[in-house]
Order: sequence, then C-alpha cells, then structure tokens
Amino acid sequence: MKRTTLSDGLELFYLSIEETRFVHDEIFTDRTYFRHGVALSPGACVVDVGANIGMFALYIHRQFPGSRIVAFEPVPEVFEVLSANVALHGIDARLYRCALGAAPGEATFTFYPNNSVMSGMYADDAGDRATTRTFLGNKNPTLFEDAATTPAIGRHVDAMFTRLFKAQTFQCQVRTLSDVLAEVQVARIDLLKIDVEKAELEVIRGITDSDWARVRQVVIEVHDRDGRLAALQAQLTGLGFQVAVEQDTVLDATEIWTLYGVRPG
Repeated sequence: MKRTTLSDGLELFYLSIEETRFVHDEIFTDRTYFRHGVALSPGACVVDVGANIGMFALYIHRQFPGSRIVAFEPVPEVFEVLSANVALHGIDARLYRCALGAAPGEATFTFYPNNSVMSGMYADDAGDRATTRTFLGNKNPTLFEDAATTPAIGRHVDAMFTRLFKAQTFQCQVRTLSDVLAEVQVARIDLLKIDVEKAELEVIRGITDSDWARVRQVVIEVHDRDGRLAALQAQLTGLGFQVAVEQDTVLDATEIWTLYGVRPG
C-alpha cells in the first residue's frame, strides 16, 4: 500500500497510481455519478456497492459533510486500502468485505492487482481485454495502428496488457444487500451506487421491495448482455424512478452503460 497526494490536494492510499488518477478524474472531475438529476445534500446516506479503494466515499465525504456511507469491497488487498482511506479522512462509513448477490453463499472472485476496477465474479480474460482495447482505442485512435507499425510502441502495449491482466483468484463471501441493510437499519438511502463488473443483476435481485421503497436515487454501471439494460430500465421505472441511460464516449462500442434513477419529488 502506497500513499500520495493528488493534484487537487487529496491525500490517499492506493494500489496503482495510473488507475487511481483515472478513477479520481471520473468521480471528482467528470462527476460521473451526478448526472441526470442525481443530487445529494450534507448528511446523506449512501450505499456504495463496489467501493474499490474508496474514491467515491472520499468524494461524498468532501462534498456532502456529515454523510453516512455503507460500502462493500470483497478483495482483501483492495479492502485494506479502502479501510486505510476511510480512517485517514475520518469518514463515517461502515465497511463490509464481501460481495453482494441474489442469495447468501460463496463465490470465486478474480482479482487483477494492476487493474482492480475490472476485478469481479465474472471476470473474463478475453472479454476484459477486448473492452480495454476498445476503451484505449477510443481515447487514443492511433494507439494500435502505431503499435503495429512501431516495434517499441508495440512492445509497450503488449507489456501493458500483460501487466493489467495478471490475475489471482480467491473465494469470497456473498451476502444480499437487504440482509446487510437489516443490520445497519437505515430509514432512507439517498443514493445507491452499484459498480460490480457484470454482477449488477445479482445485486439487484438481492434487494427486497420494502428496501427499494427506501432508495431515493440509484446509479448502476450496466453491462448490456441479453437485454439487461432494457430490463433494468423497465424494473426501475416500475419501482417509480425516473430513468436515464448514458454511455461515456470512451466506452463507445462496448457493452458498458450507466443507468440513473431518481424518484420524483
């Protein structure tokens, strides 16, 4: 675990500095989770499923003082950094080192130490490499053409992919969100954020109707497979949310979308 101070003065612990800067820009600069009417006030209650090293929790703590956070991160090495960042900043957070799913149990989890944001129960080497290739090509349209024509660039790209997708597997506990919510006893969830790399359906299925009634806003990263995006849109609409969907330009031609749900009033 290493410690740094980012360009905006945010001090934190991290695993990969490149990944940390990318996620920081996504959350702090681009405000990815605060679009299409999603908003919070100080003292909010936020549930963060897929907390990683705690960048979203840090943002909530900075922007909305007095907020309470319930965060989930199953990877032991990442959870250690999350815990350190929560302690460093004195964040009011209850942390759970487990995955969430449709039912309690245990699952095999894949961890990419140099690419932790793509770790998950449904990690797929070929698919994850293809998504990363598309993402990098969208950011830098000449990257792979240059790699094909310039040996030094080609070697750099090959080494980068080898490093990013070096994987470890482990067994992790799975709980349902409603089971955990019964422990923390929150009356209202101002924002439910879910970013779990292809396991979002399982997380959703582990939420009872009575707990959905307590959720005011939701932001979900959705991997659109087998009509998943449309099905979740319809489910949230049926639950009373006003729903919007967006795909970041750097994710064009991938299956990854962001779904926003806000209850009127």
